[in-house]
Amino acid sequence: MSKFDLNLKIHPSSLVEEVLNKKTVSPYLLLKKRLKLGTNWKESYFNWGRNALYYLFQSLPYKTITFPGFTCPTLVKSAEKAGKKIILTEVNLDTFNLDIEKIPINTQCLVVIHTFGNPVDISQIRKKVKKVFIIEDCAHALFSKVGKNFVGNKGSAILFSLYKQIPNINGCLLLTKKKFIENQGGEDELKYPKRLLIKTAGLHQNILDIKRRQYLPKIETQKLNNYRPSKLSLFLFEKGFNRLGQEVAQRKKVARWYYEEIKRNNLFIAQKPEENSSLSYYHFIIRLKPEFAPVRDKIVASLRRGNIIVDRLWYKAPIAQKIYSSFLKKCPKALLLSKTVINLPISASYSREDVSYIFRKLNLAIRSVKQDE
Repeated sequence: MSKFDLNLKIHPSSLVEEVLNKKTVSPYLLLKKRLKLGTNWKESYFNWGRNALYYLFQSLPYKTITFPGFTCPTLVKSAEKAGKKIILTEVNLDTFNLDIEKIPINTQCLVVIHTFGNPVDISQIRKKVKKVFIIEDCAHALFSKVGKNFVGNKGSAILFSLYKQIPNINGCLLLTKKKFIENQGGEDELKYPKRLLIKTAGLHQNILDIKRRQYLPKIETQKLNNYRPSKLSLFLFEKGFNRLGQEVAQRKKVARWYYEEIKRNNLFIAQKPEENSSLSYYHFIIRLKPEFAPVRDKIVASLRRGNIIVDRLWYKAPIAQKIYSSFLKKCPKALLLSKTVINLPISASYSREDVSYIFRKLNLAIRSVKQDE
């Protein structure tokens, strides 16, 4: 099993603990206490964030939904399926977040993503765009802060992932001011046996890693439904969340070594933290210099073959799709980012030498691909 992997693995003992567990604290109660969320929210749980947003979009009166051009394409697809018109807006090439100055002044509904855990100051958006309905996507941003405050308190609706930052199968929590869905379907623990196998640690991961090293991952496709997460997912979230704050704090220390490596190099650029912010470091994100955009996928493939399991989220961002080509002139930075971004693994357990090893492999992959061109 690769030490340098973006995917978090569930320990088999956790599955045994869930069988013996008699009571699980709801994710909302955990977040409300630890992250100091407000108390006037209605909580809804779904197996995937795309499903939560689909039903939320259906309930909203707005005809258009505005997204950053660089974001997860499944979010935009949910809005499409809900019958909404899509507007894309430009991003900041330093922070990888949406560019607040480029948000259309007449925006009615805006999806704000704390991209890879880099927190956006939503209060600044509200100063520019009055009376906007903001969906705050915190999927990567548990324990991210703007100033001294955790994110997840400023949106009109707020989305949290139960599995992005925690070893888990799936699940999300959506907070809204009003209940927007009734008669939700259930979901049993064995609905995703293949995913559970992939996500659980064990000797079988060595076999799976052989396969993973041979391909570039693609965006998962899921049919839209209104299923809830299983009891297992809720249990694994509680178990992982209780440790996550300490792990994020340690990742911040490890991140310093990444930035030191970045300073020694002129081939790539690190995602810059937003001003007055504290990141969760969901991944450590870089973008290649523009001249390497045509060979980004080859570089990613080379690293994966070398057992450094990196990714290229979001290579299929909305702005990179033909259906949204009308926004290319307004969002050139979002397009460049989709063509140059690389997601590097970062872990609280990494040593200084581990980080140096990742960057040695990265530099070697870039030089090797460059020589082959």
